[in-house]
Amino acid sequence: MDTTALDRVAGMVARASEGRSSAEWALFSQLRVERDGRVKDYLVGSVTDVDGEVAVLHWRNAPLSRLMYECDEGDLFEFAGAQRPIEGKLLERHIVHTDREGALVALERNGQRFERREGAWVATGDATPALALRDAQARARPRTPVDVTLDDAQRAAVQRTHREALLVLGEAGAGKTTVALHRVAWLDRLRRQGNDRAEPLKVLVVAPTEGLRRLLRTSLERLGVARADVVQFDRWATSQARRAFERIPARDVYFDAPMSVLRVKRSRALRSVIAQYARRRRKGRVSRDDLHELFGDRALLAPIASASDVEAVAQHTRAQFRSRTEDAYASLVDADRLQTADGRSIDSATPDDLAGRIDAEDAPVLFELARCARQPYAIERYDCVVVDEAQELAPLELALIGDALAPGGALIVAGDASQQVDATSSYEGWRQTLADLGAQHYSTVKLETSYRCPAPVTELARAILREPDGVFARPIAEGERVRRWADTSEAHLLARACRSVRALRREDRTASIAVVARTEESAQRWSTVLGPALAAHYAREGDFTDDHAVHVCSVREVKGLEFDYVLALDATSGNYPSTPQGRHALYVAVTRATHTIVLGAVNPR
Repeated sequence: MDTTALDRVAGMVARASEGRSSAEWALFSQLRVERDGRVKDYLVGSVTDVDGEVAVLHWRNAPLSRLMYECDEGDLFEFAGAQRPIEGKLLERHIVHTDREGALVALERNGQRFERREGAWVATGDATPALALRDAQARARPRTPVDVTLDDAQRAAVQRTHREALLVLGEAGAGKTTVALHRVAWLDRLRRQGNDRAEPLKVLVVAPTEGLRRLLRTSLERLGVARADVVQFDRWATSQARRAFERIPARDVYFDAPMSVLRVKRSRALRSVIAQYARRRRKGRVSRDDLHELFGDRALLAPIASASDVEAVAQHTRAQFRSRTEDAYASLVDADRLQTADGRSIDSATPDDLAGRIDAEDAPVLFELARCARQPYAIERYDCVVVDEAQELAPLELALIGDALAPGGALIVAGDASQQVDATSSYEGWRQTLADLGAQHYSTVKLETSYRCPAPVTELARAILREPDGVFARPIAEGERVRRWADTSEAHLLARACRSVRALRREDRTASIAVVARTEESAQRWSTVLGPALAAHYAREGDFTDDHAVHVCSVREVKGLEFDYVLALDATSGNYPSTPQGRHALYVAVTRATHTIVLGAVNPR
């Protein structure tokens, strides 16, 4: 074993760390590059310092630091620079591991780990064992919920002759959505059977995320269902409110109300408050103006929420009823002077961006008020309504969906209480959910067999729900299908992910891969590294590109979807605490994997 390079890198780390504490900085990698005929060494760390004996580059901000994640030794590179392209050749790369005091612990090169023991370098094996490859059967797995053969239980649920509402339950991967979609297609065929002039079934499908909405729309098209509106609830409800009520602003709906506002507007207790307000409100048709009076009345809201939440709602509502800057100055300033260079509104990305808008949660409130005031309203009706992941919808939202079902229509509800992650949904059990939808009588089908995940992943998912302290209190059973990664920094963890995914993609170009973060902020931060290194796509609002891409996204984006490989890189008790929402969120992340799940974590030494 040639240790010359290892000794040289160890010397670089020692010189760069001299006189600095580990609290000041950390070092993650060494790079040797050739540029313009000159060879130079760099270290990659948590800070930028180009004035020392060895230049240190910030692990996320410096263009050359991308070489920690991209390329292999011997590869040519070219990055965009501030003034001209940065190009050259990567000659050498070592991943650097240090202890709490900043002393060198190990080096990795070309997938091999080397540790310094008793003054000598010792090779300790693979730094990152390769992810297990899919076999031919796994690679032929159908990509949509409809390209499958139904089992006996699923087929019986699809072809039930009872007209009452159907509740389909089961753990992740049991085929709840598959049954719901096939039942829609079966009812559609049944309606037109022997009658060529019969109108196709008019269907409403409510999906929890934009990514799942797109998948369900495609699936119904493949099943031949011609008249289906596949929607996310918030956008559908707002479009219905614009048909039914006056003075609903044309501006985009506001989807980012603070948690304090959501707790009030999605509360079951709000129903009684709306009834009180309806009894005393002035005469006239329900309109947006009622939102100002209802949510601005602190005394009326006080019994159902904390004082801080009530105040937050009042202030939020007041901001929504202010005039936009463009409107306030329209009579004083030329219109062309009210245009911004980037084409966005003057108020965009400011607190005044709320002006002239309603929240996504306001439409159900208006419909509930109209019901309490006994005012008729226009709403589109459907012969069949499907509600997927119904456990995430609030009572007023469910009531509005129930209103959309035509008399005698078919209601299909699919869900899994173990995937209920929204703390503001007010989920209180399936009986209450069906009652909120207006279904007093319903049948329940429980699907017992999970098809999505391999057995080790399924067992891990069940353990997450079963154990009060979560899976972080003890080691998990690792194998080809369940991996645990622990690194001392996010830079190391992302570098490991890049090496593993690049190696996997060389052998299997068709694998679907999701790097899943607990929060949108983490997903966005990771995407700045993984995007260039893996051509990874940052998926927001359901913007998943194709089956074979690498996607970076948050947990809330992947509900109802599946991927061959899932890398949950922030799987710690801090991000997924042992609370119902924490355990359910981790359960959702784990059960997206049809082949392998990786639980990653940053564990500083």
